Amino acid sequence: MYTISGSYEKAIAFLEGYISGMAKANPRAEPVVRWMSFLGTLLTERNGSKADALRQFRNRCANSRDAVQMLANSYSQFRSISRKVTAA
Repeated sequence: MYTISGSYEKAIAFLEGYISGMAKANPRAEPVVRWMSFLGTLLTERNGSKADALRQFRNRCANSRDAVQMLANSYSQFRSISRKVTAA
């Protein structure tokens, strides 16, 4: 079960399962496109695989909670920048 206090690894597993399920129903759904764009940005910045990019978030933090928070903050920044670019 995924909970608010779950580990970083469980949060990633949940997100991947959620997005994967949504993509099967509608590959062009906004959350699917947005998450894939975010992952693409991570891959560009970190020059590796999706797993490597997500693992690096975990490795840069002292604990799982900090890693989840850093990923959430990065995603929020990505969304904010994406909205500004789309609005321009």
